[in-house]
Amino acid sequence: MKNIVVVILNYLAYWETEKCVTSIKDKRLKISNIVIVDNSSGNESYKVLSKKYAKMENIKILRTHRNYGFAKGNNIGICYARNVLGAEYVLLLNSDIVITDEQYLNKLLKVETEQTAVIASRVLLPDGTGKLLTNAAYSTRDVLLTCVGTYVINSMILRTIKRMMDNRKIKRVNGCAFLLTPAFFSKYDGLYPYTFLYCEEHILTVMIDKAGMYTGFADDACVFHNENQSAKLLFDDYDEERFRQNRRSSWHWLAARLLPYQMLRYMVRFRTGREICLKKHI
Repeated sequence: MKNIVVVILNYLAYWETEKCVTSIKDKRLKISNIVIVDNSSGNESYKVLSKKYAKMENIKILRTHRNYGFAKGNNIGICYARNVLGAEYVLLLNSDIVITDEQYLNKLLKVETEQTAVIASRVLLPDGTGKLLTNAAYSTRDVLLTCVGTYVINSMILRTIKRMMDNRKIKRVNGCAFLLTPAFFSKYDGLYPYTFLYCEEHILTVMIDKAGMYTGFADDACVFHNENQSAKLLFDDYDEERFRQNRRSSWHWLAARLLPYQMLRYMVRFRTGREICLKKHI
């Protein structure tokens, strides 16, 4: 049996995390453990979650000393899953994800090959629409254009040029739910840890491609995503702060695109080492 550990990053919205965990248990996913990382919530999240799951040995609750954002917060959970629980696979789920399919994991694993680093599924949103794998901007000039474009809101010209330049068909996952495989961990220890929010999927696409690996997509698998629940609690002006964080993260995306593979791999490994993740930040 494969050792699959689920990592859920919680910030403030502990009730969403509870729904996520309940859906995993209700659908009887074949996992060994669930790791919940409370990203230094400023409310009673850690207390509530610790009390609720105190008697469940396969659910581990971690708490960080401060809010490290999406990538680094997830990396802490990944480090614990890999180094303490011996995980071969890590399923990263946003706290506002609900599993709706008992065969979800089986469907993901069916598309795995030796070179598949990350596997994703369809995502259903509250308005009834869905998200699929999408083409990622990839060429250096395309990524640079995207970085510059974050300064120009609703620029039709920039969006049109971007579409014309986006001729390389590199697929990126949606960051709310995806499975990291042994192939991924043979190259990287975790996600690119230098952003706080946004562009994580874009950077992950660059990492995978530079390592000569691929993204898998289980077309018949689906999860429900009650989108952006924690972010809306975190930011007073959600739209303005999302724009600012996107702009900042876009430059990291460009840096990842320009770095050679070995340097990018070293940077990720340096910031996601066991000593840093498990002793300094928890």
